[in-house]
Amino acid sequence: RVRRQRQMCIREGTWLPIGIFLFLFWKKRENKDRVISLWTLLICIGISLACNGLLVFFYPSFASLQFIFFFFIQFFFLFWLGIIDFKTCLVPLFPLWFWIAISILWKICFFSFSFLQVMSNFLIIYGIGFCLYILSKKSFGLGDLYFLCGLSTLIEMNQLLSVLKFAIIWGGATALILLIFKQTNTKSVLPFLPFLSASVLLHIFYHPWLLL
Repeated sequence: RVRRQRQMCIREGTWLPIGIFLFLFWKKRENKDRVISLWTLLICIGISLACNGLLVFFYPSFASLQFIFFFFIQFFFLFWLGIIDFKTCLVPLFPLWFWIAISILWKICFFSFSFLQVMSNFLIIYGIGFCLYILSKKSFGLGDLYFLCGLSTLIEMNQLLSVLKFAIIWGGATALILLIFKQTNTKSVLPFLPFLSASVLLHIFYHPWLLL
């Protein structure tokens, strides 16, 4: 039953980020001057708590305090950084590195952590991300590169490449839909980090052990 629920989750979740992004894009056009507010912070906290509850429901073995706190941190910063990038097309570095630092510290204290593996992943993903940055003519921004580099310290390389693959597919499909309906043009900037965040979230629900 759990396996069937996981398969349903990833099957339905495949198209969900595109729909959410298009809805938010439409709302953003109506509220161009809105900034990150306290309400945004509270909404991120509420959604993160709800996601934590769903994770514990699907995976009861994660009901202990160290797992709950760890995954709450992941959910909160993934949502928050994605929303900030969506609204401003900028990735704030201090919250990003704070998220990575506290996650690594928590893994060292309670889970497993291999420094050599982390450094290997970091260098490989930095090379891939830098190539994307150059080839995309900086459409793939430095903030996205830093996000991937930070993420490489938390998950294995094959999972990270899967996260990147899903994000590119979702981002490309969303850009194509926006172009077809003339809601944007080829010179517009489409924030990529929301798709990266959504891809990580989907992978967490399908395989939460990837962060441990």
